[in-house]
Amino acid sequence: IYIVNLLIMRSLIIFRHASTNLATQYQRDYDRELTPRGVKDAEKMGCYLSDQNCKPDLVLCSSAIRAKQTAEIAHSKGNWKSVFFLEPNIYGGDPYYLINLIKEQDKRYSSICLVGHEPNFSAFISKAINTTSYIEFTTAAMAKIDFDIKEWSKIDFGTGRLDWLTNPKQII
Repeated sequence: IYIVNLLIMRSLIIFRHASTNLATQYQRDYDRELTPRGVKDAEKMGCYLSDQNCKPDLVLCSSAIRAKQTAEIAHSKGNWKSVFFLEPNIYGGDPYYLINLIKEQDKRYSSICLVGHEPNFSAFISKAINTTSYIEFTTAAMAKIDFDIKEWSKIDFGTGRLDWLTNPKQII
């Protein structure tokens, strides 16, 4: 008799907002909108996730205009059926805030997508996969990190495995 202890894989998609207009055009950085290229890149990345069969169950998105636009466009164009929440504290939230946010999520979600900003996302990825290497995380870039955990409350830095990292320029 063989007893197999199978862990349930949890996947985290880290998605940086797409290209934006210059900050000088806005009173607040928070209000920056996507450029036409940013719209196209958000569409491309939304379809990419669908093509990779990686549509998230849950999207947690910064409430900054550019992140919200990126997530909504990707969600729509990629035909994601995800539960979608705006999370204002992703804007400016450091990696420790982000991991604590993830720890609070329901285990019924096997895949979560965070949509937000640099430099916090590249720092989060580095900590999640335990690397000191510089991670270039351009606008509209996505990274998929897998965790061998049964529930999100067990997520921790250094336990993730980078499955892939890509950006719109790398996708044909």
